[in-house]
Amino acid sequence: MLVNRGSVYRLELGDMLLAVTAGGGDGLLDAFCDAISLSPRSGRDYRLVACICTPPLRAKIAATGVQTNWSILREGARAGAGRVPLDEGYRKLLVLLEEAAAQGRDQLKLPPVPPGTGHRPGTPGSDGPPPGRRR
Repeated sequence: MLVNRGSVYRLELGDMLLAVTAGGGDGLLDAFCDAISLSPRSGRDYRLVACICTPPLRAKIAATGVQTNWSILREGARAGAGRVPLDEGYRKLLVLLEEAAAQGRDQLKLPPVPPGTGHRPGTPGSDGPPPGRRR
């Protein structure tokens, strides 16, 4: 399994948000989130991670046999310079998962980030898919 059930739910919801908001902008995302009682910030997070962590990439992650969590997927999707994801294609994550599998570990977790030092995809200026990354 790629991630725990809660993370799978977030990815599935992100896929739905990508489909519903394609070409409709954030106003449509906000309205849809309101209709399903989801905060728009969470909706933007889910949509961004689903855009970056595509189904074929999810299959590669799952093939490692090492479970990861939502925080790791979200961190990899976080926009860096030029709004390019910090771990585009999750290359670093795939290496970490392969190393964990080689060590016989079945789970990979992100160490806690001290308050005030980390950013989330929902931060202004980094809450949408990077340019040209719509599916």
